[in-house]
Amino acid sequence: MRFYNISGTLTLINTLIANNTGSPSCASGTIINDGTGNLRWPLADASCPGTAGDPKLGALVYNGGPTQTIALQTGSAAIQLATTNCPATDQRSFVRRLLGGKCDAGAYEFGAGFFNYLPIIFK
Repeated sequence: MRFYNISGTLTLINTLIANNTGSPSCASGTIINDGTGNLRWPLADASCPGTAGDPKLGALVYNGGPTQTIALQTGSAAIQLATTNCPATDQRSFVRRLLGGKCDAGAYEFGAGFFNYLPIIFK
């Protein structure tokens, strides 16, 4: 995320800000508020609001749905981070798994989506 010649206030909710090429990621004339459920990475960049932790992101690919997404990998700090304002579905239109009222931060819900079923063979 890069801001150019912007002033005002921006509130981030359930947002991932990670692995940006510019540093610091959120330095600008904009005031950025933490609306909860945000994750920032790397640890050294404290310019963005939110919890610091490794989101363990995959590559930008088609993970189902109409657009490419970046999947959360096992152990991601974004999993079950968001505590409020959880949309019913993720960017892929897959139902979010609300566990204890929490969902994953960002556009991708870990573990949601396609299920693989093994065939049942009767003899």
